[in-house]
Amino acid sequence: MSQSLRSVAARANGALAAHQRPNRQWMHRLFAAILVSSVAAPAAFAQTTAGCQVTYRKTWEGGNGFGAELAIQNTGPAITNGWTVLFSFPNGQRLQNGWPVSVTQPAGSAQMTIASNADWNKVIGSGATFIVGFNGTFSGANEVPTTFMLNGTSCGGGGGGGGGGGRW
Repeated sequence: MSQSLRSVAARANGALAAHQRPNRQWMHRLFAAILVSSVAAPAAFAQTTAGCQVTYRKTWEGGNGFGAELAIQNTGPAITNGWTVLFSFPNGQRLQNGWPVSVTQPAGSAQMTIASNADWNKVIGSGATFIVGFNGTFSGANEVPTTFMLNGTSCGGGGGGGGGGGRW
């Protein structure tokens, strides 16, 4: 290969390499896109995180009977197609009746299931609270449940001894 041909090839290779390098404006745009996506993405994910707070309150207690209310607060996105709350009694308490939704407890089980998918109460909006009441029986201790799940999500909260009167 002649000297002049090598010189032309070297210059062409250098020119080609120079055009393949990103310019400063392109680098600024790439940096801005990465920055915006890294800031926006966590916010978008945070909006879809389920969350809840359940407060258990005894409304009355006497002899071997008691009444209680659950305040179920949805701290995540709206629940629009029914919901279920699960918890277990710690001392063998038994359900007698509940309202205004389905409140059940299988025979021999400590687990309570409170559920609704009726058109009039299947929705718990974001930030909204739904209140459920029930009556039960106990023998010995009547301690309050401390662990609750709403649609499979563990809820913050727990119980207050209560004893009637007042609201939350």
